[in-house]
Amino acid sequence: MHSLGKKKKRFSLLFLEDGEIYTRDCLGFRQHTDSYPEKRQEKGRIHICSRSILFEPVDLETHIVRYAYRDMVKSPEEVSVPKTIYSYTDNNTRLSFSIHKAIELPDTRSPSPYKTIQYKSPQTVYFDFSYETISQITSIVQDFYEKNAGHYASFELDSIAAALTREREEDHRFDTSRIESISEKPILQNIEVQRIHPFMQLKGLLYMTDIRLYFQSLYQVSAHPVKSIKYTEITKLYKRRWRLRNLGFEVFTSGNKSIFLAFNTENERDNAFSKLLKLVNPECETENSVENMTLKWQLRQISNFDYLLYLNSAAYRTFSDFTQYPVFPWVLSCYDSPVLDLNDYRNFRDLSKPIGALNVNRLETFWKRYNDMPEPKFLYGTHYSTPGYVIGFLFRKFPLAMLRLHSGKFDAPDRMFNDIPKDWRCVLDNPADVKELIPEFYGTDPSFLQNELNLDLGVKMNGEKVSDVKLPPWATDAKDFLTKMREALESQYVSENLHNWIDLIFGYKQTGERALQSNNLFHPLTYEGSVNIDNETDPLQRRAMEIQINEFGQTPKQLFKIPHPPRTIIQEPQIQHQVSRSLGLWKAEAVARKKTEKPTEISLHKKRLSSINIINDRILTTGHDGCVKVVTIEKLQKRSFTVCNLPISSSCIVNEKTIAVGCYDNNLYIFNISNGRVSQTINAHDDAISAVEYIEEMNSIASVSWDAQLKIWDVREKNPLVQAYEDHEEQILCMSTNGVVVSTCDKEGKVVVRDLREGVVSRFDLGQRIDCVGSSNHANHIIIGRRGLMGVYETSGVLVTELEVEGVNCFVSDGVFIVNGHEDGNMQMWEFMNGVMVYKWEDIRGVTALKVDEASGAFYAGNKDGTLFLIP
Repeated sequence: MHSLGKKKKRFSLLFLEDGEIYTRDCLGFRQHTDSYPEKRQEKGRIHICSRSILFEPVDLETHIVRYAYRDMVKSPEEVSVPKTIYSYTDNNTRLSFSIHKAIELPDTRSPSPYKTIQYKSPQTVYFDFSYETISQITSIVQDFYEKNAGHYASFELDSIAAALTREREEDHRFDTSRIESISEKPILQNIEVQRIHPFMQLKGLLYMTDIRLYFQSLYQVSAHPVKSIKYTEITKLYKRRWRLRNLGFEVFTSGNKSIFLAFNTENERDNAFSKLLKLVNPECETENSVENMTLKWQLRQISNFDYLLYLNSAAYRTFSDFTQYPVFPWVLSCYDSPVLDLNDYRNFRDLSKPIGALNVNRLETFWKRYNDMPEPKFLYGTHYSTPGYVIGFLFRKFPLAMLRLHSGKFDAPDRMFNDIPKDWRCVLDNPADVKELIPEFYGTDPSFLQNELNLDLGVKMNGEKVSDVKLPPWATDAKDFLTKMREALESQYVSENLHNWIDLIFGYKQTGERALQSNNLFHPLTYEGSVNIDNETDPLQRRAMEIQINEFGQTPKQLFKIPHPPRTIIQEPQIQHQVSRSLGLWKAEAVARKKTEKPTEISLHKKRLSSINIINDRILTTGHDGCVKVVTIEKLQKRSFTVCNLPISSSCIVNEKTIAVGCYDNNLYIFNISNGRVSQTINAHDDAISAVEYIEEMNSIASVSWDAQLKIWDVREKNPLVQAYEDHEEQILCMSTNGVVVSTCDKEGKVVVRDLREGVVSRFDLGQRIDCVGSSNHANHIIIGRRGLMGVYETSGVLVTELEVEGVNCFVSDGVFIVNGHEDGNMQMWEFMNGVMVYKWEDIRGVTALKVDEASGAFYAGNKDGTLFLIP
């Protein structure tokens, strides 16, 4: 997933300390006369950094050595050295310093802890340079020495070093000789950026032509100082955060190779990103595709694994940065059994709760601490994803990263990731451990679980040598473990519940009061927008804030502001009737083409069209003219049947031959489509019926009326009334059903949510007339339309999110998109999760009824003139 472990060169930026700045590398020679007076000068690369000088010998048998400024006896100086037969340059002077300690660094191909060389007396080291002015290098090194010798905290030193470095970088320009074709025209030139790697940042310049993007490193850290990417090769393009600031973007090419660039300002990033968007292929994937990917996941066109990878990327998580590495859930809770049964839901973790809330007793201690602490309050002092956790999982594959994290040492053997069952128990019980997993646990490469590099990782206190990771008893080996973990991730249980975890990590339960109610509130520094680094003028405070952000971890960008829709549930096909019922899942392709397809108009009713239903290849509409109209979709043939003399308010499908019709004459009519006759008339209410719904679970019909009653009917019985409920005092205007849960709303704004088998779930009052209501794709949420507002509410009455619209008296939604209509306005489509209007149909006005055909993806709208609009 990233190439850090594939690099074979000896030097690595991971040898630098945290916050240390790489400033220059030079070809040159070292002479260590005190230790090796008889030895000639050694050829190699000299790496000048803000806290040290590193020498990388050409001789592969000689270690790379780090000379820290703080270990030097006095300030480095330029000294005269007479030329000898051993001299390789014509220089008469060299850089000289005396030092009492040096660090031998490991070979990147077989990493081991750093080795400290403590000299009995200060040793003198000379550096000679092939292509650099020694006086200039000496001046740079002296500046760094003086700052390191002062009484500065590390982050103060880094800020000062950054300022010194910036002054010397101002004259850098892109080497135009690196442009691959003379026909290329410049689009953007010499923009200062950083290329972000795990634990490493490489300064450089961005140069864009009309054909390629170029990144030129300011320093010769690799054999290829310029990276070029042809726009036609770019497959994905995502904006990225860098230290909780919107400063970067990441470009992916075939083979999932990428380059992550961070800019100095958000404006610079946005300018380069917008230019790049115009140059890449139209098929290039961007974060604007989130809603389409959600629909594809709902329709099971992509796997749970691929969808989580996508959400991480869209939320600015990247394999190029350990501080915001992709986060995946623990899905299993069974790690001690010899057999893993994925059909037993008891073997799975509760995905509706964060890790910190899985253990009730531990959660109580978090809440006690929360109640006792001053503002700002938080439940968890540690995060579910930090660089330490990521490296802890991956250090067998990328040991240099752990050596960097622990100042040249491996972590203590007893603290290392070495036992998966023990790690699971730790995240359940340890107050300081609420970590989630990383994608590698569900991948195909087991190398992060195996000590393939034969690293000496030490011995635990019980005498056990640390080597390969201990696996659950149900796994025969590391590959089998990953295979079963992936099967668990793609299991039916996870598919049915993953949307709950997404709500916690990427969704509406991520921040604020929702996070607190969901036991999901972390330290303020983990959230985007909690601190504004750009407003901090003090460079020392700025650096301190950056360090804190990195240590606490970073919460992903919030992608969804309303509950995430669940995945479709795979059910056995039912043969008894093939009625096209709404699954709440719109086809992404159908949504995308709505802007270009011209609606077909069919004049049907003489008055207002009040309801639309679909049975197989037929559209059934009702109107205020008292008629039922049947239209064959392919040939658009029309049939008309008069049911009553007063307006029909609504209808619902009972089966493929029968519909129920509610009328203003207080009657409920059971209408047979085959023969065009009313088979049953029920004097249902004392006032006009406003809505009817079929409840498949009870094989019954629900009706509501202006008489303020909800009634349940079983039309198979001679006395069809099953139950009557008087929960309202005012006219009930609308109703929605979700299984046996019925939500009713009246003209004064009162909402009653009732489970027909268990009783009232909740009552709440919005204080304003409610014109339409619908069930979301979540059992615990409803969507309510009133005047110019559409809101998602929990069944308890708590508002989740609200969307301002021109007006609404009908709508349809799949949980991602919502289409609303108003009799005094146009039909509009919204992406509800971020409140963006996708499209407005200027030619469709006065909308009174809406329907979506899940089979074909077509939209149907009826208006107050009785016209039906077909949008294929």
